[in-house]
Amino acid sequence: MKTVDKFKIRKKLLELRLKHKGAERAKKSALIARKLLSLPEFACCKVVCFYVSKEEEVDTLELIRACLKLGKQVVVPLVDSKHKKLLLSELRSLDELVPGTFGILEHKKEFACLVERSSVGLFIVPGVAFDVSGHRIGFGKGFFDKLLHGVRVPVVALAFDFQVLPSIPSSELDVGVGKIVTEKRIVECK
Repeated sequence: MKTVDKFKIRKKLLELRLKHKGAERAKKSALIARKLLSLPEFACCKVVCFYVSKEEEVDTLELIRACLKLGKQVVVPLVDSKHKKLLLSELRSLDELVPGTFGILEHKKEFACLVERSSVGLFIVPGVAFDVSGHRIGFGKGFFDKLLHGVRVPVVALAFDFQVLPSIPSSELDVGVGKIVTEKRIVECK
C-alpha cells in the first residue's frame, strides 16, 4: 500500500471519532478501562506510561486516577519540541496537568520529574487506526514511534473497535503494538 493511503485512513477515522458522541464514548471508554485493568501485563507492572487523552480518544484520565489509587507509578509524555521527541515525566496527580503542545494535557513544567524510558514496565499508547497485526497509524509526526523504538516491554493500544482494521499500511519507521484493547475485544497482535 502507498503512504497516501495512510492519509486517507487517518482522515476517515478522525471524522468517525469526532462523530462519536460523549455518552457513547464514555461508556465504551469504561468498558475498555475494565479490560485493560484485567490484563496480566497491567497487574504485574509497577510503572505505567499513559498517553493523556484528548476528548475524542479513549479516556485515560480515569485510568490514570485508578493507577494512582493502586499505588502504581504513572508516567506521561512531555513534548520536547526542540528535539521533536517525547520525554517521560512522573505524574502524581491530575492537577499537575495543563494544556500543552498540540492542545494535549501535559505536565506543568514546575512539576515535571523526568524518568528514564527503561523504568517503564508497560506503555499505553494512542492511535488513529490499528490493524490486527499491531500496525498503528498516529497523527503522522512520529513522536510515539521514536519513543517506542527498541522498547522490550509490552505496548498496548486503547481504541474504539471501529479503529481496528484488517490491514493498514506501515513502514520500517512505524513501531507496532502487542495488544489492542477495545470495548468489544482484546486483539492479540500477530
